[in-house]
Amino acid sequence: MIEVGAQDIKADSRFLAFAPSFSPSDARTNDFAFDRRSTSDSLAELAGASEEVEILSSLFEGESLKQQNASEYEFKQKAGSYDVIHLATHAIIDDINPMKSRLLFSSELDSLEDGNLHAYELFNLDLSASMAVLSACNTGFGKVHKGEGVQSLGRAFAYAGCPSIVMSLWPAPDEATSEIMQIFYAELADGASKDAALRTAKLAFLENQPDFLLHPFYWAGFIVQGNTDPIFKAPVHITTWILLGLGLILSFLLIRKILT
Repeated sequence: MIEVGAQDIKADSRFLAFAPSFSPSDARTNDFAFDRRSTSDSLAELAGASEEVEILSSLFEGESLKQQNASEYEFKQKAGSYDVIHLATHAIIDDINPMKSRLLFSSELDSLEDGNLHAYELFNLDLSASMAVLSACNTGFGKVHKGEGVQSLGRAFAYAGCPSIVMSLWPAPDEATSEIMQIFYAELADGASKDAALRTAKLAFLENQPDFLLHPFYWAGFIVQGNTDPIFKAPVHITTWILLGLGLILSFLLIRKILT
């Protein structure tokens, strides 16, 4: 596991993060062949997803919903009010009808929704988030329509109003994805642009991995689509202020000496 240094002050941008819980007995298990964030053949728990949400909570102000509380109903109620949306979950891609591709949420306590957030439902939402991170498998993958592009879940979020999407081009291994996302957010909190933060996260992941995890499958799948500007301004540390103050004093003394 890659350690991410704790921030002294949380960034002020508000995030909404979901890390649902799943059970092998879930009725959606039969569709799991389309998703490979887990290596099992069922809707297994995603330990890495919980870790992603925890690092978000340590870095940013916002709200995180985990396990049974991470429901589709809660997403639809809250998603329009947050600046950053992070979904760490399973995804099921429909190659035949892309509008039926979906992200999965916990359904145990949700009596109003079925736990399947379909692409066509996203087209009916009005999101104001500056970035959506779809930390699931194949969220940037889909059928190509001439004149429209790739019909992916990422495209659905863009249509709903998100100008920047972080999404995966192929299956996302749980542990590797979690490590990359943790560093990605730490870099964003320090003021990095989205593309630079993702690049740094991938390079950091590669530093101390065994040979089999160096294959691009494990680390290269996530990309940024759309706006790549920083979410946060880089923090100005006390050392910077001291140096600026000394520079002003020296400039004042130099000008005074010239004038006298």
